[in-house]
Amino acid sequence: MYAVSTGEGETIPVPIGFYYVGGKIKQGVVISDNEADRYEVGVDKTTHEYATKLKGNQFVWIPCKIEDYKKIDWRKRKCKMGYRNKSIGICSGSKI
Repeated sequence: MYAVSTGEGETIPVPIGFYYVGGKIKQGVVISDNEADRYEVGVDKTTHEYATKLKGNQFVWIPCKIEDYKKIDWRKRKCKMGYRNKSIGICSGSKI
């Protein structure tokens, strides 16, 4: 990991091999695995216009508080119709 300053006193951790594209912690930060997508001063690459032209795979880091996090175990959901694949825990051909 290395630290990147997003401005306004914010610093985010970015994994080695990834590049900060844009965004702020409060709204979400975009990183990419392609150096060509790296942040450029004065260019907001998080807009639709730029995002559709980025070269690598982008990932969005959205902050959340632990008290807002809720894990859902989808394997325990009941299928209304269709069949349940127990080996991978999903319903097929049905609505949950």
